Amino acid sequence: MRHRRKKQELGRSTGHRKALVASLVGNLIDHKRILTTLTKAKVAQRAAEKLVTIARTGTLTARRSVLSVLRQEKHVTQLFNEIVAQFDGRHGATPGSSRSAPVQATARKWRFWSGWESSHVNAGKRRRQRRRTSSPDYLDNSLAYSALWS
Repeated sequence: MRHRRKKQELGRSTGHRKALVASLVGNLIDHKRILTTLTKAKVAQRAAEKLVTIARTGTLTARRSVLSVLRQEKHVTQLFNEIVAQFDGRHGATPGSSRSAPVQATARKWRFWSGWESSHVNAGKRRRQRRRTSSPDYLDNSLAYSALWS
């Protein structure tokens, strides 16, 4: 049974949809940033995250399965050599995206989809480190309070 197995079909046949996703993810790997509609970005982001997860193993089987989706060897090589190297020691591989203004003629929602740039990849690490290194104010007050009574 197909309960909760909904997918975005994008108004295309299966072959056309697979080619579209391969093209979007390939262009993201090449150019590090693309402009596409919101729905296409969500579909391609899901595929890109799965491909990065597969590519992180670095095996020949992983390379072949990524090649079967992306269909171009240069994109697979870039993914395995450049992009996966940025995610050493991290659990997630989510590309960042930001929405742009709707186009007046069609009122479609567009999205700037920036790929795995180093600034976006390391943003979470910096935030966590900043949180850990700064000591809260109440700790300083409690130390002063304990020194007063000892």
